[in-house]
Amino acid sequence: GRFAGFPSAGYAVLAIEIHGLEPSRENIGAVHWTEPDSSILFFREVQDGVLNDIHELGKENPYHYIHRRSLLAVMRAMDYLHARKDIDKDRIALFGGSQGGGLSLIAAAIDKRARAVIATVPGFCDQTAWLYGRCGGADRLKGGDREQIIEAMSYYDAALAAQLIDVPVYIGVGFIDATCHPTKVYAAFNNLAGPRTIENFINIAHGSPPGWRERSIEWLDKQFMMGR
Repeated sequence: GRFAGFPSAGYAVLAIEIHGLEPSRENIGAVHWTEPDSSILFFREVQDGVLNDIHELGKENPYHYIHRRSLLAVMRAMDYLHARKDIDKDRIALFGGSQGGGLSLIAAAIDKRARAVIATVPGFCDQTAWLYGRCGGADRLKGGDREQIIEAMSYYDAALAAQLIDVPVYIGVGFIDATCHPTKVYAAFNNLAGPRTIENFINIAHGSPPGWRERSIEWLDKQFMMGR
């Protein structure tokens, strides 16, 4: 699974699915099923229906944007962890990739209970890059008011939020990533206010190389001074 290795390393994992779907069904459209059951058909229908163009929903208003709900979900997850007696509140980290990586950065800027962040090929970085001659972001303008979208997306830009993050951050960036472009990820990394480390995935697109999870755990151990 996505978090294999963390429990055996001594970390409790709370995985949230921000859209209310099972994590195992995230990429249901990319899976070929010979005999899809009713559950699989449901998730496929949702992906092609209500969750189609999910990142565009409400994009003209920061209070109506779909990922306001996502960030609230992260903060409610933090509330839950802080309500448990078996969790060390001083060693809570946010971990995510792509959409989850960008949201982890934004959430850490808002919720100071996060003590470290690991973001793999994070999204939501440098949302208006195209305004300054950098790649990415221009497609966000399709089907909406230009100025309203630019203003609303500034509330959900991980590169802008990064300047509010003063806890340690570990970022992985794919150098041939056409989804979360490396220039955008570096815009976030360069704005981080606290200790920061970045690993360049030279020949990797939108993903991570073998051993990335193990290195992430090692990095987290160092931040939290976890002895093995």
